[in-house]
Amino acid sequence: MAALPPHRAQFRHTAPMSAKSSVDITATAVAPDAVTGASTVTPADTSQTTVIVRIHRFDGHASWQQDYRITVPAHTSLLDCLLLIKRTQDPSLAFRYSCGHGMCGSDAVSIDGIPRLLCLTKISDVQKDAEAQANGISVITLAPLPAFSPVRDLIVNLNPMLDQIRRLEPYLRASDALRTTPSGAINVFEYLQHPDELEAFDQLTNCIACGVCEGACPIYVDGTPFVGPAAAVAAGRFIFDSRDDPQSRAQRLAALDHTANDPIDTASSSNGAAPAGIWPCKGLRFCTQRCPRGIDVSGAIWKIMQAIKENRGRVAPHSAVK
Repeated sequence: MAALPPHRAQFRHTAPMSAKSSVDITATAVAPDAVTGASTVTPADTSQTTVIVRIHRFDGHASWQQDYRITVPAHTSLLDCLLLIKRTQDPSLAFRYSCGHGMCGSDAVSIDGIPRLLCLTKISDVQKDAEAQANGISVITLAPLPAFSPVRDLIVNLNPMLDQIRRLEPYLRASDALRTTPSGAINVFEYLQHPDELEAFDQLTNCIACGVCEGACPIYVDGTPFVGPAAAVAAGRFIFDSRDDPQSRAQRLAALDHTANDPIDTASSSNGAAPAGIWPCKGLRFCTQRCPRGIDVSGAIWKIMQAIKENRGRVAPHSAVK
């Protein structure tokens, strides 16, 4: 196995510490009336459950595990659990979040060993699968997202992934060749696109760069030189966009191929290993299974591989990336 570069070093932990506290939350939900269709306020499921949230802590120097005991409704999201812990038990706890609705991708962590978004994961989603127990109480373990180095507690450094995406120039580089309308007139206001052409890349536009696919990919986590699924999706969104300039498309494909002089492969650039581009992907589909936006990441990578094979020899490798 190739030596792990610094930004993808494994996160080590020490024995857990415990912290005991108990808090309650109540909530209501808005549901449509079965007859009139009007929205009515109905009590949410208020059945309480007690869990221990075991968090891998990191202060920049030392790492350890810390337990927090809480009593909340089973439908409570893990993001709300962390906010509750921070407000009532430990204000020093650090984690990243923004919208709280699965749109920003800020709160990706490892939940019982599986990369997920905190805001989209409820206690009831993981409690039944929790293997660890303490005095008969389910233990839910939260750790930093795999494949990324921790900054503090559950916050990781996503810059390596974002840099890969940035180097692929994730914006449309159209050829300025405007199409004509059905009447034959040149459309000077927009680039016309058939619905079938939109369908070719539409799903990829849903990517929120959360890093879940990278944390779920055993190839990327292992440290194998690999461009990674997130960069592949970012590139595929424009590779399959009919409005992008053909030469630009060829350059993006070359950047994902190991033939480029400056491949977008942070693993190979940091540990001296030979660049491998997109090819280490084994089609295990963990990236697709874990994507919170329902993107077929593995399918997109396979299509990109086919496009690369067709593209070879059409573009000078040195012009592939910025």
